[in-house]
Amino acid sequence: MDGGGEIGGFTGKAGGALTDIYASATMILAENNQGCIAGKFNAGATLTTSYASCTSIASLALTGAVCGQDAGTTFTDVFYYNNGAVPAQGDPGIAALASKTAMENQGNYTNFDFTNNWKKPSANPLSPYNPAVLSPVLAWQCGKQGIVCP
Repeated sequence: MDGGGEIGGFTGKAGGALTDIYASATMILAENNQGCIAGKFNAGATLTTSYASCTSIASLALTGAVCGQDAGTTFTDVFYYNNGAVPAQGDPGIAALASKTAMENQGNYTNFDFTNNWKKPSANPLSPYNPAVLSPVLAWQCGKQGIVCP
């Protein structure tokens, strides 16, 4: 993705309560307020049990692995893969998983519902880093675009 401000892999601008969001993208960050899940969160927004898997080829002040800017957003059990290319996220409730082992360890995703909403794939060719990196996916993604879930 590239272009103007407030651009995200899931939405440009978000408010309210968002849960069980998965975003994967390659971002060409040309302006501020860009992030893998949302470019900007409105004040009071919440984001829970979500995962971002993005790469970026630029780094600006208001860009991030999960969001570009959050005005008082509450994050709970939000994860992203940090391969060093995406700016570190400093918000409480957002955790960077820095290794393949950490991404694949289901124990890191303690509040994710792996019975109904989330699955641990055995193959995920959509990973922007390496198809062998098996981060969680939403259950509806299994069987689509080469994602294989047990």
